[in-house]
Amino acid sequence: MTQLNIDHSILINNSEVFLLNLETDEKMGEILVEEASFVPYRFIKFEIAQIIDGQARIVFAWYDDEFTTEKDIEDALNDSIKFLSK
Repeated sequence: MTQLNIDHSILINNSEVFLLNLETDEKMGEILVEEASFVPYRFIKFEIAQIIDGQARIVFAWYDDEFTTEKDIEDALNDSIKFLSK
């Protein structure tokens, strides 16, 4: 991810939760894998926020559901990294 100018750090990595923080000069992303206790996701969420007019706003989001395949997850991960690096 260094080639894309994305800084990353693993904030939590245990048997119940994986949380990865991603940052560029303009955006901040989060990949969270856990057994969700509420909607909108089942196990995985990707969100990217950006400061717009002085406020943090979610500008990209993807959430899995009961029909999500491994290919869907791979595609969403690639899309989120591309969006973050724009």
